[in-house]
Amino acid sequence: EGAKDGKEEEADHKGVPATVSALPRAVRYSIEDAMLRLLALQDLDKIATPDPPTRARKETLITELVSLLHVTPAPAAGAALPFKAVGADMTAMQTCSWDQDTFFKTLILVPKGAKGVLRALRFLSPPQCAELLSHLIRCLLPLAYHSATSKEATPIELLVQLLVKLVYSLDIASLTVVLQGLKQAFSDPGLHLLACTKLGALALAALLRRGHDEYMTDEQARTPAAAEALLQWAGECHSLIRRLSAGLDALFMASTQGAVTAFPAHMITDAEVMVDLLYELGANANEEQRTNICRELAASASRTGNAQVQEQVAQLLTSLNFTS
Repeated sequence: EGAKDGKEEEADHKGVPATVSALPRAVRYSIEDAMLRLLALQDLDKIATPDPPTRARKETLITELVSLLHVTPAPAAGAALPFKAVGADMTAMQTCSWDQDTFFKTLILVPKGAKGVLRALRFLSPPQCAELLSHLIRCLLPLAYHSATSKEATPIELLVQLLVKLVYSLDIASLTVVLQGLKQAFSDPGLHLLACTKLGALALAALLRRGHDEYMTDEQARTPAAAEALLQWAGECHSLIRRLSAGLDALFMASTQGAVTAFPAHMITDAEVMVDLLYELGANANEEQRTNICRELAASASRTGNAQVQEQVAQLLTSLNFTS
């Protein structure tokens, strides 16, 4: 273990327990100190025309705030990972593959911590938001598991709110880098399991929806740089969709039957969330991929032997404008 700071040494001397309800003391202190800095930032933000010392004080508080969250820069896209890619086993559900993510995951699982980060977003720069989003994405499976199994953990609705806010705080070029990190951080089985969890499916849908929104902007108004960024996004999305397509049968079974052995039922995606994800997959897919998605889902429905399910899937694919 690293050296203890003055606050921890004082707590040891006073006999303050290192954990309360299994929450590490360092995480409690970070949340408390982060909230104090947030209050100070909100006070400074009320000053209509801040002078240079006030602006410098704000920058210092923001730097300290990010430091308290233990935000670690993500590995560069394409660089060797300092951790094993996330798989599809119980270990992946309960712990982060990268040790540097553990503190942030624990903090986010505390409702007060998640709310604090949500309140802090308006003070953070886009690169800082991108790092927070990368942390969240790498931790999605343990966040989904603990949110579903612990009454004290941050509810999934708040986690989704935080994810969506982060996704929409970034431009498409920055989000493309985050998407590259997601693809690298998860193995194919891990990616398929992620889509089978409600939190994971909603996160993937939010990422893809942001790209879909970008496609809907006025093409004539795009700068050459924006057009190039959108092309890069499209390439990364097509790569992601190819990998996700191999797990569509598992997604279908999980959302219609809750069939993911050994995992809590509350964390498994449902039919409504599956439809949201399928819509965004289709909106970002090329024609070949859309046709493949249609065939995979039709085959999954056929394997159930249930005529009603098959009819419902056929109607779903028609409503989503998929073609076979």
